[in-house]
Amino acid sequence: MKLLLLDADVIIGLLEAGLWEKVLGAYDVHIPATVITEVAFYFSPSGEKIRVDLPSDYAGKFKMASIDAITISQLTSRISKYCEIELHSGELEALAILEKDKRSTKLCTCDKSAIIAAKLLELDDRVISFEKLLVSIGYSKKTLKLKPSQKEDTFKKHLHQGSIIKVQHFKA
Repeated sequence: MKLLLLDADVIIGLLEAGLWEKVLGAYDVHIPATVITEVAFYFSPSGEKIRVDLPSDYAGKFKMASIDAITISQLTSRISKYCEIELHSGELEALAILEKDKRSTKLCTCDKSAIIAAKLLELDDRVISFEKLLVSIGYSKKTLKLKPSQKEDTFKKHLHQGSIIKVQHFKA
Protein backbone atom coordinates (compact mmCIF):
# COMPACT_ATOMS: atom_id res chain seq x y z
CA MET A 1 0.00 0.00 0.00
CA LYS A 2 1.34 3.44 -0.93
CA LEU A 3 2.35 5.83 1.83
CA LEU A 4 0.53 9.16 1.85
CA LEU A 5 1.32 12.16 4.04
CA LEU A 6 -1.56 14.64 4.34
CA ASP A 7 -1.84 18.33 5.16
CA ALA A 8 -4.81 19.75 7.09
CA ASP A 9 -6.44 21.37 4.04
CA VAL A 10 -6.57 18.00 2.29
CA ILE A 11 -8.04 16.16 5.27
CA ILE A 12 -10.73 18.81 5.69
CA GLY A 13 -11.48 18.70 1.95
CA LEU A 14 -11.78 14.91 2.04
CA LEU A 15 -14.06 15.02 5.08
CA GLU A 16 -16.26 17.66 3.43
CA ALA A 17 -16.47 15.61 0.22
CA GLY A 18 -17.25 12.39 2.11
CA LEU A 19 -14.10 10.75 0.73
CA TRP A 20 -11.95 10.53 3.87
CA GLU A 21 -12.74 6.86 4.54
CA LYS A 22 -12.03 5.93 0.90
CA VAL A 23 -8.54 7.48 1.08
CA LEU A 24 -7.90 5.76 4.42
CA GLY A 25 -8.74 2.45 2.73
CA ALA A 26 -6.63 3.09 -0.36
CA TYR A 27 -3.43 4.41 1.25
CA ASP A 28 -1.20 3.94 4.27
CA VAL A 29 -2.03 7.42 5.61
CA HIS A 30 0.42 9.30 7.81
CA ILE A 31 -0.48 12.64 9.38
CA PRO A 32 2.04 15.03 10.95
CA ALA A 33 1.41 15.48 14.68
CA THR A 34 0.87 19.21 14.24
CA VAL A 35 -1.70 18.64 11.49
CA ILE A 36 -3.69 16.29 13.71
CA THR A 37 -4.28 19.15 16.14
CA GLU A 38 -5.15 21.58 13.30
CA VAL A 39 -8.09 19.49 12.06
CA ALA A 40 -10.85 20.19 14.58
CA PHE A 41 -13.94 20.58 12.37
CA TYR A 42 -15.28 20.67 8.84
CA PHE A 43 -18.52 21.73 7.18
CA SER A 44 -21.08 19.30 5.79
CA PRO A 45 -22.55 19.93 2.32
CA SER A 46 -25.53 21.59 4.06
CA GLY A 47 -23.19 23.97 5.91
CA GLU A 48 -23.37 22.30 9.32
CA LYS A 49 -20.18 22.59 11.38
CA ILE A 50 -19.05 19.09 12.34
CA ARG A 51 -16.44 18.58 15.03
CA VAL A 52 -13.82 15.92 14.46
CA ASP A 53 -11.19 14.36 16.68
CA LEU A 54 -8.97 12.40 14.31
CA PRO A 55 -7.21 10.23 16.93
CA SER A 56 -10.45 9.01 18.50
CA ASP A 57 -12.83 9.13 15.52
CA TYR A 58 -10.39 7.27 13.24
CA ALA A 59 -8.27 5.31 15.71
CA GLY A 60 -6.00 2.80 14.02
CA LYS A 61 -6.82 4.03 10.51
CA PHE A 62 -3.80 6.32 10.12
CA LYS A 63 -0.38 6.79 11.67
CA MET A 64 0.88 9.92 13.38
CA ALA A 65 4.20 11.15 12.00
CA SER A 66 6.55 13.54 13.75
CA ILE A 67 10.02 14.96 13.45
CA ASP A 68 12.34 16.87 15.74
CA ALA A 69 12.42 20.68 15.95
CA ILE A 70 16.08 20.87 14.84
CA THR A 71 15.26 19.20 11.50
CA ILE A 72 12.34 21.60 10.98
CA SER A 73 14.57 24.57 11.81
CA GLN A 74 17.22 23.40 9.32
CA LEU A 75 14.56 23.02 6.64
CA THR A 76 13.25 26.54 7.34
CA SER A 77 16.78 27.93 6.97
CA ARG A 78 17.24 26.20 3.63
CA ILE A 79 13.95 27.55 2.30
CA SER A 80 14.83 31.08 3.43
CA LYS A 81 17.93 30.99 1.20
CA TYR A 82 15.49 31.44 -1.67
CA CYS A 83 12.75 33.63 -0.27
CA GLU A 84 10.53 34.32 2.69
CA ILE A 85 7.32 32.34 2.36
CA GLU A 86 4.81 31.75 5.09
CA LEU A 87 4.55 28.10 5.99
CA HIS A 88 2.38 26.94 8.86
CA SER A 89 3.81 24.53 11.40
CA GLY A 90 1.92 21.54 9.95
CA GLU A 91 3.27 22.20 6.45
CA LEU A 92 6.83 22.62 7.74
CA GLU A 93 6.56 19.39 9.69
CA ALA A 94 5.11 17.57 6.66
CA LEU A 95 7.89 18.81 4.36
CA ALA A 96 10.58 17.87 6.90
CA ILE A 97 9.09 14.38 7.29
CA LEU A 98 8.85 13.97 3.53
CA GLU A 99 12.45 15.03 3.01
CA LYS A 100 13.78 12.70 5.71
CA ASP A 101 11.61 9.72 4.65
CA LYS A 102 13.41 7.98 1.81
CA ARG A 103 10.48 5.69 1.00
CA SER A 104 8.11 6.47 -1.86
CA THR A 105 5.90 8.60 0.38
CA LYS A 106 3.80 11.29 -1.32
CA LEU A 107 2.60 14.50 0.33
CA CYS A 108 -0.77 15.87 -0.68
CA THR A 109 -1.35 19.55 0.00
CA CYS A 110 -3.33 22.42 -1.50
CA ASP A 111 -1.24 25.09 0.18
CA LYS A 112 0.54 27.42 -2.24
CA SER A 113 3.52 28.05 0.04
CA ALA A 114 4.02 24.35 0.78
CA ILE A 115 3.96 23.51 -2.94
CA ILE A 116 6.46 26.28 -3.71
CA ALA A 117 8.67 25.12 -0.83
CA ALA A 118 8.53 21.54 -2.13
CA LYS A 119 9.88 22.79 -5.45
CA LEU A 120 12.63 24.78 -3.73
CA LEU A 121 13.63 21.68 -1.76
CA GLU A 122 13.52 19.50 -4.89
CA LEU A 123 10.71 17.41 -3.43
CA ASP A 124 8.24 18.31 -6.17
CA ASP A 125 8.21 14.76 -7.56
CA ARG A 126 6.91 13.57 -4.17
CA VAL A 127 4.05 16.07 -3.81
CA ILE A 128 0.62 15.62 -5.40
CA SER A 129 -2.48 17.75 -5.84
CA PHE A 130 -5.86 17.08 -4.25
CA GLU A 131 -7.28 16.44 -7.72
CA LYS A 132 -4.59 13.88 -8.52
CA LEU A 133 -5.29 12.14 -5.20
CA LEU A 134 -8.99 11.84 -6.05
CA VAL A 135 -8.22 10.54 -9.53
CA SER A 136 -5.93 7.92 -7.93
CA ILE A 137 -8.89 6.53 -5.95
CA GLY A 138 -11.11 6.28 -9.01
CA TYR A 139 -12.76 9.65 -9.54
CA SER A 140 -13.00 11.21 -12.98
CA LYS A 141 -11.70 14.74 -13.48
CA LYS A 142 -14.94 15.54 -15.30
CA THR A 143 -17.17 14.70 -12.33
CA LEU A 144 -15.11 16.42 -9.63
CA LYS A 145 -16.32 19.73 -8.23
CA LEU A 146 -13.15 21.22 -6.83
CA LYS A 147 -12.11 24.51 -5.30
CA PRO A 148 -9.43 26.31 -7.34
CA SER A 149 -6.77 25.43 -4.73
CA GLN A 150 -7.57 21.72 -5.15
CA LYS A 151 -7.08 21.60 -8.92
CA GLU A 152 -4.08 20.11 -10.70
CA ASP A 153 -3.69 23.24 -12.87
CA THR A 154 -3.33 25.43 -9.77
CA PHE A 155 -0.87 22.95 -8.29
CA LYS A 156 1.27 23.10 -11.44
CA LYS A 157 1.20 26.92 -11.40
CA HIS A 158 2.56 26.89 -7.84
CA LEU A 159 5.32 24.46 -8.83
CA HIS A 160 6.22 26.73 -11.74
CA GLN A 161 6.32 29.71 -9.40
CA GLY A 162 8.72 27.73 -7.19
CA SER A 163 10.96 27.12 -10.21
CA ILE A 164 11.06 30.84 -10.97
CA ILE A 165 11.85 31.74 -7.36
CA LYS A 166 14.59 29.14 -7.24
CA VAL A 167 16.29 30.60 -10.30
CA GLN A 168 15.73 34.31 -9.63
CA HIS A 169 15.93 34.68 -5.87
CA PHE A 170 18.67 32.39 -4.70
CA LYS A 171 20.65 34.03 -1.91
CA ALA A 172 24.17 32.64 -2.02
